[in-house]
Amino acid sequence: MSARFALAIALWASLVIGVVQLFAHAAVPTGAAIGVGAGVLGVQAFGVARSRRLRSRTWRRPGDEPEMASGPRRVLLVETGLTFPK
Repeated sequence: MSARFALAIALWASLVIGVVQLFAHAAVPTGAAIGVGAGVLGVQAFGVARSRRLRSRTWRRPGDEPEMASGPRRVLLVETGLTFPK
């Protein structure tokens, strides 16, 4: 688990605890606050899962343009001017 993930969990937990303490004497606002917090966490988790799925997609779909143009991938250093011919 990364430190960033642990800090995000701690932040959300502290927010939820703060909201519960703020509305401790009223059951309906506490439930609503917990529901809103759970909704926000759910939307965030959905967004993270969607972005990871899209980022992990390595295959091309039919009709997609290739990321690199077809052709030779290697270029001699002499042709680029980075070295002198022997």
